[in-house]
Amino acid sequence: MWNHKCGVLSIRNAASLAVELHAQVNGKWLAEGPYDDIILTGHSLGGLLVRQAYLIGCAEADADSMRPGWANVVSRIILLAAVNRGADPNARLDVRVASMLSRIFSPLQRLLLAQILRGSSFITNLRIEWIRHFAKSERRKPIVVQIVGTRDSLVSRDDSIDIEQFADSYIIDIPDANHDNLFLLEGIHDPALRYALLRDAFVHHRPTIGENREFKGPDDIVMIMHGIRANNKTWVRRTKEEIEKARPSVLAIAPEHEYLSALRFAIPFTRRRHLNWFQDAYSEALAKNPDAKFQFIGHSNGTYLLGESLKAIPGMRFERAALLASVLPRSFDWIKCEQRDQITALRVDGGNRDWPVGLLCNGLRGLGMRDVGTGGFLGFTQTGTLPIREVFWHDGGHSAPTAETNIPSVVKFVVDGDLSSAVVPSGGIIGWFAFLGRAMFVIAPLTVLAIFGGFAYGLRQGDPIASILAVALLLSLIALLELI
Repeated sequence: MWNHKCGVLSIRNAASLAVELHAQVNGKWLAEGPYDDIILTGHSLGGLLVRQAYLIGCAEADADSMRPGWANVVSRIILLAAVNRGADPNARLDVRVASMLSRIFSPLQRLLLAQILRGSSFITNLRIEWIRHFAKSERRKPIVVQIVGTRDSLVSRDDSIDIEQFADSYIIDIPDANHDNLFLLEGIHDPALRYALLRDAFVHHRPTIGENREFKGPDDIVMIMHGIRANNKTWVRRTKEEIEKARPSVLAIAPEHEYLSALRFAIPFTRRRHLNWFQDAYSEALAKNPDAKFQFIGHSNGTYLLGESLKAIPGMRFERAALLASVLPRSFDWIKCEQRDQITALRVDGGNRDWPVGLLCNGLRGLGMRDVGTGGFLGFTQTGTLPIREVFWHDGGHSAPTAETNIPSVVKFVVDGDLSSAVVPSGGIIGWFAFLGRAMFVIAPLTVLAIFGGFAYGLRQGDPIASILAVALLLSLIALLELI
């Protein structure tokens, strides 16, 4: 037995805990083994650590085939209410509060609870690695059993599609059990029944009560993500219709989140708000079909979600990605993405009067925000040998690349891989706009200093006029960014 001794408010790294568990099992194997059979069992977070440790053991054994590793003799993995899809922020109040606070205060993202939320980088990486290992590996697969209480408010049956996708994986329901007591036999109504169900998971060659559902998702998936000043009723709907017309068998996944203003984009925790949704949607679609091929069409903040996900999740792969008015930095490392087989072709469209990209993103960089930039206005510098088509510049603003006349060629690129179908824009870069964009790198921090400096001066000197003007300027900027 191994006790990680970590509560949900711990700041231990989940991936490091899995490495530590792997080291514990490996040490036991080397000191007292080899064993003929190993059964791994974990509850809740422990179930996630068991799964990750097993994958580490498999990778280690594959790298050194001359040394028989312990992962080769794992016959069964028993998961007791493992949060396989991650903790749903909407399931319980404590998880919802923790999720919100971790987005607002970046240091709280180190909390163990934040790392195991639905769609987090740790959860998504684990699910993708698990799906690809069980779908492709030729080694003997262990039987996997997920045991869930019927009164569990944190874990449901549908949270384990990545487990249940494979033939030797099963789900067993424990009546009247919640997340914390499903393995206890004392103080319950029918201990004999619970014992029989738990025993069934451990002793039979295959569980006699466990269920296994079949899943078959589409072979081709296009993820469409809108961004600033848009929602699913705008260009996203037209794009879905164009995809359905060009290739009816392709599934187009679009977000359901609300209109995103420039103000919300400018605030780091709100522009990252739907990052977990995007990553969870990807892993869920992959769980339903491990052989699915993914494409991407994103505008504005949607391209930000793609870029941040690619950086954090090495296993996330898209064949082709169309970036419309991208807010990613010019120096975004597409070379690394290509080396990790995360992307095979890229298209970048930009408008010549795109103020959210050309002006706002430069201003945010001037305020120290290096995760955004002007890649969608001036192009990317770190592309290496990646096939890329830059469609610069559409004559117009932030929505110019999503014009109805441009959507068919974008769809043709992501569906058919046609990089040559883009219509050459008639617009060119506007000198004064580009100059103003560069100037925003300095103007933005000076404006912020003026606001807070004026307010502080008014308080210190007892001059209410200075403070009122500073507050008025701040409120004007907020209103401007929220309304336009």
